[in-house]
Amino acid sequence: MVMTRRTVLKAGAVGVGLAATPGLSFGARPRRTRVLLATNEPWGTYHAKPLLVEAARRGWELVQVVPDRSRLELVTAASPAESAVFASYLGWKHHVRMVGSAQTDDLPEYTPQADRVLVLTSVTRPDPTGDAAPGTQLLLDAAAKLEAAGKHIVVGLHPREDRKLWEQYEISALGSVPESATAECAVGIPGTVFPIVAAVGVPLVGCVDPKLQVPDYILDVCSSTIDSPEQAVNAIDTARPASRGDIFSAVGPIGGSARRLYSAWHSTTRQRDAA
Repeated sequence: MVMTRRTVLKAGAVGVGLAATPGLSFGARPRRTRVLLATNEPWGTYHAKPLLVEAARRGWELVQVVPDRSRLELVTAASPAESAVFASYLGWKHHVRMVGSAQTDDLPEYTPQADRVLVLTSVTRPDPTGDAAPGTQLLLDAAAKLEAAGKHIVVGLHPREDRKLWEQYEISALGSVPESATAECAVGIPGTVFPIVAAVGVPLVGCVDPKLQVPDYILDVCSSTIDSPEQAVNAIDTARPASRGDIFSAVGPIGGSARRLYSAWHSTTRQRDAA
């Protein structure tokens, strides 16, 4: 059975559809907590991947859907800055529960290697899941300048990035956040991964195209921004880590975020059932 614009997330796998347990009728099946994850990027299941381990531990089922704003009972966000953004976007007049980001629950230890620069890419081609972000050519040219200056470039690809653009460099097999643990600095098109990488302790440089719109709280975790490739080497050499205050504003409390999120869901369902 295919469900339009809905993706079911299960621990260890991402798939579509629901299947009955063989030999067990629906009437006899014990009740299982089912959570709908609302997102404006309906096929971007990688956003929910950090929640799968905790879902499996609890025996919960996660289903990703497009928001139905008239039926929202709870809105959560990672941080103070995200809380304000989500409340405005959703037209939510009530309290937004701040829980942190599950991506920060198991951050790698920061052990930077000299002259190792992580390039954080974005989306270069529009497709059914969303638009492309401007600034790719600026980032490509900046990476070339850095390599010419003796930096070792390792690329953390966005899940929807065109891999062919970056095949001349080492492409991380670990993913952007784990790979950032060994980077002396990171440079890229500012996006949602920036605050997570900043929480690891990595100094960040943002490549900002005039057409790119970036929330202030993401720019605030950058040591500096550049708008021409000639600025890249100096920006990397002088980059400093983000302050604790800017990191907290962007990602909220670090550690235990998945538990806080599930606890918020649990308390909301109990209040609804008791009503």
